[in-house]
Amino acid sequence: MPNTTIIPLAMDHSPFYFLDLYDLLMSYEGTQTYADVLAPWAEANSEARDWLQAFAARTGSPVPQADTEDLWDLYRLSVVGDILLNGLPAHAVSKNAWKSPPLSLRQFQQFFESLGMTGSCPASYTPFQHEIVAVTSSEDPDAPPTVLACAWPCLMLGPMVFLRAGTRVSAGKNVLAPGIADRSTIYWTHCRRNRPALDLSSGWGSNSRWRTAFRRDYQFDNLLYFNVDGSLDLSDAQSLPRRQDKWTRAQAIELLVNHHFITSPLAHDDLFPYDYSLRTHAQSLTALYAPGPSTPPEPPMPPMPPKPSQPPQPKESALLRFLMQLNLR
Repeated sequence: MPNTTIIPLAMDHSPFYFLDLYDLLMSYEGTQTYADVLAPWAEANSEARDWLQAFAARTGSPVPQADTEDLWDLYRLSVVGDILLNGLPAHAVSKNAWKSPPLSLRQFQQFFESLGMTGSCPASYTPFQHEIVAVTSSEDPDAPPTVLACAWPCLMLGPMVFLRAGTRVSAGKNVLAPGIADRSTIYWTHCRRNRPALDLSSGWGSNSRWRTAFRRDYQFDNLLYFNVDGSLDLSDAQSLPRRQDKWTRAQAIELLVNHHFITSPLAHDDLFPYDYSLRTHAQSLTALYAPGPSTPPEPPMPPMPPKPSQPPQPKESALLRFLMQLNLR
């Protein structure tokens, strides 16, 4: 085993929460990532599993509350997940230069399940649980998405999505446009080999970037909540995006629900969708991808949960962040 020291994690919401695992992975140069790094780390840091399981068990009305440091901690673990994704065999021939330690799909799922998450590859496509890796066009331009293969599992932490399943899908070009649905910039994401990725840490320094809030999406029975900590609710049909975004409400929802555009041929490389949120019935989301006979009216949507007294994280515009960086130099 390479010179790797596993240090038990102090569960006190320190600024380095989960960062020791990230540092271990970035410095690891061996080929047995699970045996040398992940399994020993999980064994030495059972408190991490306990905290995640306690977080998964939280209740609310219906969305549980999370403080700023909770969201920072979840984001740091999500970066670890993104780094490990890039080491899976499915990405072995990628030309992307991301450094990632090698790992099998079984080991990837086993590690996160050891932390209390549930892994699966749902057979029916929904953007709530599926991330698009590649698109094959169907002959019918309006054909709904069909899952062809699963590159990595969906990871659920209780009712919250920690990671959507990476999927290769077939669909009509009017539903998922090749080159857009599988190549446009994906947001709320640290890194991907197959497409550009951006999140609120992009452009910040090595310390500040770790104070980024994790995006929380939840399912409670038939209700889906997207980006519950966002401040601009698109659930009301009369709600409109910010004027400066120059999107229609449908385009803003497309970007929010999928984390990227799927049909809109818009500039996608420097957007700020992080404030938007949405709550909807699961059948409404399914209807977007499976047009058919009209359905009965849906029951009224419950209100979005109240926001914490302290917002999870300041949401500066890209321009403001740039001006702040200039001022700090």
